[in-house]
Amino acid sequence: MSRKILAILALFVFLYLGIGAVFHFKWISAQTACREMRRAQGEFVEPEVFGGALGLFFNMINWPIYGWANIHHDGTPFSTPCTHSRNVAPSTVRAPAETLTSSEGKAAATRPDGAAFPTVTPAPNFPMMGVHTPEDVEQYFAQWPDEHKLRLADDVVVLFTYPHPLANWVAGAIIYHIPSVSVVHLDFDGSVMTEYAHYESQAGQTHLEEILADEELLKELQAHVIGQWEQVLGKTLMTATSIPDITPEPMPTSSPAPTAQNGANTLFPMTSPNDQWQIVTRVSDPVPAEADETEQFPNGKYRVEMIVERADGSQTWTVVDEWRGYGLGWTSPQPVRWSADGHFLYFTNVPVPNGCSIFVNGGDLWRLDLNSGAVTEVASYIGLAMALSPDETQLAVNASYGRGFLIRDLATGAEQPISLPQPDSSWQIGGLQWSPDGQHLLLSQAVNPCSPEMKTAVVRIDVNELSATTLLEPDERNFTLLEWVRDDEVPLQDRDGRTWYLEVFSGELAEEETAESPASGQRQTFTSQEYGFSLQYPPGWTPVATLPNQVSLIHAGDSIALRFGVRRVTEDINLVRSGVSAGNFVPKEPVTFIGQPISSEVLVYQGKDKAVFYAQADEIARGDLVFVITLESNQLDYEAIEIPPQIQAEADAIVASAELVAPNN
Repeated sequence: MSRKILAILALFVFLYLGIGAVFHFKWISAQTACREMRRAQGEFVEPEVFGGALGLFFNMINWPIYGWANIHHDGTPFSTPCTHSRNVAPSTVRAPAETLTSSEGKAAATRPDGAAFPTVTPAPNFPMMGVHTPEDVEQYFAQWPDEHKLRLADDVVVLFTYPHPLANWVAGAIIYHIPSVSVVHLDFDGSVMTEYAHYESQAGQTHLEEILADEELLKELQAHVIGQWEQVLGKTLMTATSIPDITPEPMPTSSPAPTAQNGANTLFPMTSPNDQWQIVTRVSDPVPAEADETEQFPNGKYRVEMIVERADGSQTWTVVDEWRGYGLGWTSPQPVRWSADGHFLYFTNVPVPNGCSIFVNGGDLWRLDLNSGAVTEVASYIGLAMALSPDETQLAVNASYGRGFLIRDLATGAEQPISLPQPDSSWQIGGLQWSPDGQHLLLSQAVNPCSPEMKTAVVRIDVNELSATTLLEPDERNFTLLEWVRDDEVPLQDRDGRTWYLEVFSGELAEEETAESPASGQRQTFTSQEYGFSLQYPPGWTPVATLPNQVSLIHAGDSIALRFGVRRVTEDINLVRSGVSAGNFVPKEPVTFIGQPISSEVLVYQGKDKAVFYAQADEIARGDLVFVITLESNQLDYEAIEIPPQIQAEADAIVASAELVAPNN
């Protein structure tokens, strides 16, 4: 009898430890994949604490407790930082989207079946930076570009984010108290993001609150952030001197649903190729959750709308209209493409991930039937960089959670992984472009992404052979892939705005014939294909067009930028600034801009020229475009800023060179 009991106990122990071993290795595999994904996105990844034999021992003994806790918090027994904010996916097919009709024309939106509108699964909001040691922060500070960092004291440093080709930041500045690894953030408009302050000790909180209480210092920090990120996300930001109160005001206690006229920012307006449909996406500012919503929205919430309407107003589909949880980032629905037959719209929920991810254009994939309003989930969250094939049957994606680059068959769900060349130990991929016949793909590989040493390579994928070939080795010109229209040739744009053409089978690269060599000393031409205007600029200026609704020409070596805010007359985007820095305006000679003169005024403070405002920095209408033009410096020390007359004259000439051209759309 005792032998039977011992045998049963032995079998139980064997099964218990066996399940524990399986649990351990699957959990370790998930954690490893998550760490790889986070590193690829530019995040700091904390070192493994319990690994090897010790980790195996703990997991085999305690697997029921760990598994239960993981399921309770994240809904999966193999919880990782990458699963902390994932939501449960909705059903595959939704009922038709809301239809707006009216007795005059316009009654309130209702669902035909009266049911609650289901929630679209947003892509994950990634956690902020991981857990650092003081040594980690010092190393992070040492690696940051010198012109974008500031040491306020031995134990307090500031890291300023900065416009970089394709970079995607989540804050304008990060302030660290090094000994405690406490941190606060300044938003892109210079405001203090108090809801996301992270204090690891009382000393850290005291030090950082003293920084925020120093009004003069905070104004300088805010001025630098605003100078870097003016008009980011299509909004004109307040300058430091126009901020009435340095102390952040509490968020309102009520949270009415915002509309386009009340707290919502209109993003990504888009018209179908046949001009029959228009898309408008609106994302509100975050607000606190109601008392009964704190469990669902612990960090506040924001409203998202996506509306698709016939140009003649005869049909409107409200595709998305919901509150989403706000974390250290947000997601918004964005159009991917119209179907070839014009019957469907594909769209995705694009996240703003943590750190610097330079290739982000997707998360999941949905399809709207323009005839019925039905919305179908084509692919749940899969990765941040993706592209739909021309025949709409395959999805190329840089898959998250360490799965690498793959092509998914959308009908069967089968996935074909493709091994890519390894250009360096630190790299990201994206910018995917399908060939017109769907037989090949091009993608960009960014080496040392989001650093001054960043270079990009171009790789060709053979879809049938599942093979990859490097066409361009990592190049400091940082080429961006443009739309692939011709079978054997694809246009590229370098970081200076010049256009090149790449032969996709031989790898031969040639600059566009109309572009002039920088070595010639002649003026070069920058053309905005999106909006349809061109500028000519002399040597020493570099065009940058990576921010929405803004083209900047940066003068080498002195942080001076000539900024062109631009929108179409049909776009609901405010370009006009809310305030100016200290000084008095002194009129200059008018400048001709696209056929008509505009005024020009210098902002002078303490005898130094601080900025130049064209047309008083007000909107300038030309054709179907609206511009706001300024010449300013991003230098942190406002007292030291001085824009020389020679640079002002060159800027005047650039403004006078502007011409309207046919847009590439």
